[in-house]
Amino acid sequence: MRYAHGLLLPGCPNRDTRFRVVFGEGDVNPKVMLVRQGPGIVEEQTGRPFAGPSGRLLDQALAEVGLEREKLWLTNVIKCRAVKSEKGRVSTVLRRRLSSKPVAPG
Repeated sequence: MRYAHGLLLPGCPNRDTRFRVVFGEGDVNPKVMLVRQGPGIVEEQTGRPFAGPSGRLLDQALAEVGLEREKLWLTNVIKCRAVKSEKGRVSTVLRRRLSSKPVAPG
């Protein structure tokens, strides 16, 4: 599955305004993983990471070094486009989440 419509994420500030959640795609056991901050407008529309201008640039760079996109894992740190406030700032809840320390698994 590459994306899901209407995925319920309790507490997500983007839950009511996002168009689509963008998950990762590619080889699930890759030697190389590429991660960008969050999806752009094209990524949100298609549900695929690195689908817009950044994807075209990535494809050119991969071709130059002989790597195949399908053999990488491509994803975003943030899975949907950030909600903007009236002043154009990322919401307080999202900013707090991004600035908090990660919790080690298990």
